[in-house]
Amino acid sequence: MISIQKIKEPDALKVYRLSGGIYDGEHFTEVKDEIRKALLQEQGFICAYCMRRIEKNNMKVEHWLCQSDNDGLTLIYSNLLGCCKGYDGDKRSKLKTCDTKKGNKKLKYNPSNNLSRINQIIKYNGDGRISSTDEEFSEQLDSVLSLNYFRLIQNRKELFSVIRRKLSEKPGTRTNEEKRRILERFMTRDKNGKLFEYCGVVNYYLNKLINK
Repeated sequence: MISIQKIKEPDALKVYRLSGGIYDGEHFTEVKDEIRKALLQEQGFICAYCMRRIEKNNMKVEHWLCQSDNDGLTLIYSNLLGCCKGYDGDKRSKLKTCDTKKGNKKLKYNPSNNLSRINQIIKYNGDGRISSTDEEFSEQLDSVLSLNYFRLIQNRKELFSVIRRKLSEKPGTRTNEEKRRILERFMTRDKNGKLFEYCGVVNYYLNKLINK
């Protein structure tokens, strides 16, 4: 999980909302496509929760505050996030993650709300596990989102190994400037606007080293 900067809501969503439309109502298909495009753009094509790669045809539109209890927020763009399918339909996986696991449960913090300070409260351990400086939220990462599912742990652990190899490519201690260049490389979007999968791990680890 990494902090998300919301962009301007799609014009189609605003027009649809002001016309009295409802979520998944008549004529909503094209509007939803525009929502997906905007979410992918602002999130760099990674899931808002686990940071796996998502694409327009392989994602879910998540309501941070669930639809069933917050009817007035179903078409409010600031409440929408792009998520992976959380292993839904994967016969190899008995455990679901992200929005598929979350359902109508509540989360204490929203990665797209600057007041949540996600980059400051999320921690990634060298063993691949994710946690938080906030005890309640740390528990929610497990019980509500299942972000310590073993597949996600292994993927994050592998990225830690990649970064450590990068840091040890030459003898001696890397300078902070060198660390920043590696960080920039992993945090820069490619020509299609895509961020590196699990880039929050790199952001956390290298900033921690730089700020020692």
